Amino acid sequence: MNGRSSAMTEKASGKKPKAKRAKKDPNAPKRPMNAYMLYANSIRAEVREANPSLSMGDISKEIGQRYKTISADEKAKLQTKVDKAKEVYKKQMAAYEIGTPAESVKKPKAKVKAEIKKKKKKQPEPEPESSDSDDSDDSDDSDDSDSDSDSD
Repeated sequence: MNGRSSAMTEKASGKKPKAKRAKKDPNAPKRPMNAYMLYANSIRAEVREANPSLSMGDISKEIGQRYKTISADEKAKLQTKVDKAKEVYKKQMAAYEIGTPAESVKKPKAKVKAEIKKKKKKQPEPEPESSDSDDSDDSDDSDDSDSDSDSD
């Protein structure tokens, strides 16, 4: 068939080929949370206790409604926390870009464990020497001589 048929099926299915994204560095500092996320994390447990029958989605809706109704003073307090977190993030990011690790930037445990395993694999274990290996070489030679005599 022609090249159009495959393009037509991609359009019909609505799927586009995914562009490959560069993987994020696990050592890079995490971005700070915004004011809403700080508020949501601080109040989520309270909302769960007050409404144990609500699903996770409904809890999120309730938190969103409560956030809309909080006073400007409370939002300003949250914003000051966000601003402080942004300053810390900027310092960590500057240190990360220079190449010196910041104090609070640590490798995830899984990453550290994977590196340890790689180091162990790179160091080959010495093979134990035994007298059996010498005997097996001799037996190979005898097998060759047998096969030569068979072909005559």
